[in-house]
Amino acid sequence: MKKILQVLLGIAMVAAAVLSCKKDEIKQETLEVSPSKDLQFLAKGNEDAVLTISASASSYEVDAEDWVITRKNGNKLSVNVRDNKSAERSCDMTISAGTAEPVVIKITQAAGEADAISVAPTSLLFRASGNEPQTLTVTTNVEDWTYVADFGKNEQKDWFTVTPDDADPKSLTVTVTDYTETDGERTGSIDFSAGEAKVSVPVRQSARDMVEVTPSEPLTFSWNDAEGVALEVTTTADSWDVAVDADGEVWITAQKEGTTLTISVKENGSESERSGKVTVSAGNAVPVEIQVTQTGKPAPVNGQLADQTSTDDPVRVTMKQGATAYTVTPVLKLASALEDAGNITLYYDEAVVDTWNSYGGVPVCEKLPEGSYTLPEEGFTIPAEQTDVQLPIEINLENLEYETSYMLVLKVQSKSDNIGDVSCGNDGLRYIITTAKAPAEPVDHSTRKNLAILEVNDVNPLSLLEVKFTDGSLFFDAVALFSSNIQYNQELGSVELYHNPNVQALLDGYETYIKPLQDAGIEVYLSLLCNHTPAWLSNLLPETAELFASQVAAAINRYHLDGVLLDDEHKGTYGAGEYTELFYPYSNYYLTLENQYSEFGYILKQTLKEQCAGNPKVVFYQVNDVEWHDYNGTPVNQFLDLLIPDHNGTTAQYYGPRNMNLAKENMAYVSWNCRTYGNQATQNLPSLSSRAIANSLSEGNWVGWYNLNLDPTSGDGYFNWKNNTVRLMQLYAYYAFDGAEIATPTGYYKKTGDGSYDPNRHEYDGFYSGSDWRDYLPASE
Repeated sequence: MKKILQVLLGIAMVAAAVLSCKKDEIKQETLEVSPSKDLQFLAKGNEDAVLTISASASSYEVDAEDWVITRKNGNKLSVNVRDNKSAERSCDMTISAGTAEPVVIKITQAAGEADAISVAPTSLLFRASGNEPQTLTVTTNVEDWTYVADFGKNEQKDWFTVTPDDADPKSLTVTVTDYTETDGERTGSIDFSAGEAKVSVPVRQSARDMVEVTPSEPLTFSWNDAEGVALEVTTTADSWDVAVDADGEVWITAQKEGTTLTISVKENGSESERSGKVTVSAGNAVPVEIQVTQTGKPAPVNGQLADQTSTDDPVRVTMKQGATAYTVTPVLKLASALEDAGNITLYYDEAVVDTWNSYGGVPVCEKLPEGSYTLPEEGFTIPAEQTDVQLPIEINLENLEYETSYMLVLKVQSKSDNIGDVSCGNDGLRYIITTAKAPAEPVDHSTRKNLAILEVNDVNPLSLLEVKFTDGSLFFDAVALFSSNIQYNQELGSVELYHNPNVQALLDGYETYIKPLQDAGIEVYLSLLCNHTPAWLSNLLPETAELFASQVAAAINRYHLDGVLLDDEHKGTYGAGEYTELFYPYSNYYLTLENQYSEFGYILKQTLKEQCAGNPKVVFYQVNDVEWHDYNGTPVNQFLDLLIPDHNGTTAQYYGPRNMNLAKENMAYVSWNCRTYGNQATQNLPSLSSRAIANSLSEGNWVGWYNLNLDPTSGDGYFNWKNNTVRLMQLYAYYAFDGAEIATPTGYYKKTGDGSYDPNRHEYDGFYSGSDWRDYLPASE
């Protein structure tokens, strides 16, 4: 047993020794650098920085960028840097030794200056003989700069010498030996080096006298060129001379000043080109000849005076009403562009007007009075490089007589040699300007009003802006957008205000489709119509009426409308005992419905007064002789602003206010269905003029116009009624507004699809073909 213990003890001692050896094997090596701070160096001229390396390892390694210089000497490490010729630079130098933690020292070197050298002058030129030494001045930032003489390919390798000045080594004296050859100059150079900078100074020696003219190319002058051309003369001779050869004429001038030769020419009055030469000579140098050419004076350019837009003779224009000025647009058309600007004058040949009238020209024309036009005395400048030049002339129409034709006859007189004959036709460029009719007397709109009831499913309301009197005022005073709806919402069990996509598009496009009408003075009403549901305008219980009236008020506020038109048609049915919480019991009894309708009218008016600004109007579209009654002691005329009767086919229908006590300004006698009535206007206009118009003027101030559409492209199959509706409006206006006339429309606005309208005006001159509205006036008119 004792032996076993001894064996185990021995094994344990061996194991402990092994473990002890392994611990020694993985012991961490050490590395110290002194000093260990970062190193700073100048751009150049640095001394070594010496570091002491203490390492347990047998050796150490150094790693740094190429511009860092390191030298190891035992445990001493010398560090330096190469000269820096650029911006400041830095890097990390890493010192490592075995497994020891490496030591990193940052090295920074200040910015240096790039090598630079320049020599003045930059080149040397010597004569063949008799030369004085020339001096070169060297400028450099490098102390150790050098130069080497390069004698070129000449057989004589020392034909020039370079000698530094004892007092100033940067001043070099260059001397040359005489050169007796005559077959060309000899060349060499002095090549300078300053560090990385290099420059070479060419050295040239003429075989004999040399003269150069820069530039030496031939010179070409235009016929009237007043600018001289300056040439630079370089010569090895002591002096230089110039001679002019111009075939015996004196038109070339050559002027010397220092080393500059200025050549100029006189104006060439001939159409022929001319040429000469200028010769520059210097000592025994080969003379330099400069060829000089001058173009001939261009032949005059002919042209034509014509109007810019019309080829008619005379050009006829008719002024629009209200025009105060008109600009005629003559154009000078040249056969070719001018090389230089020219000048012409326009003048008014009044004698042509007399000739026109004496030969029976139609129309008889007056002469434009002085002050109504201006032809500049200085004329018109015709620019170079243009063939068509506009010559606008403004005519002041303010002092001309109305409905009078004036003739302006323009002719041309050239004021410069480069413009020749300008044709203007046989009698000049003639304009006949016919002034407009005298402005119409202002139309009195105080007692005559017109309401358009527009089916906006088909019509763009902006077309109302096209219906104007000849004084420019609008025919229509108000428009009802037909139609939004009152309807019963089965899901919610309530009454609601509904806008179909077309009405909604107009309301949402207020700035585009409604505001322009209001800005022009047209009031815009929202039309309300039943929608085949139990909800009517004439069956609402008071509580229901108040809620619905608030919806209407909210719409008027939101869309900035001026009122509402009520049309109690297209009503749905319901049985006894149904909807008792919302509606009165179903009834067809007129008096009952009238009383209920009156109650709603009163509630609506009161709600609009309370919830809206500006007291929006309530308009009652009278259907089937239904009328309103006083409500709780309040007269109808306190809550009804306007009564418009229903239309009825091809004849005007009128029920009248009966007991409603409405004033004329609050009612209309007639409402015409423009589609049906207008389509048959040729049969009905005579009776209309004798009956309906007369009654409408005596019984009411307003007239309603239903189904009005001025879009000739709408494709609704009623094109003829559009023409006749225009006649109808013109005839009515003649009687209602004391002979005032509606101008035939020249434009319209389109509806482009379901819920979409075109805000752009479209021109159209096809309205009103056939007989004139005046043809329907009684013979006495």
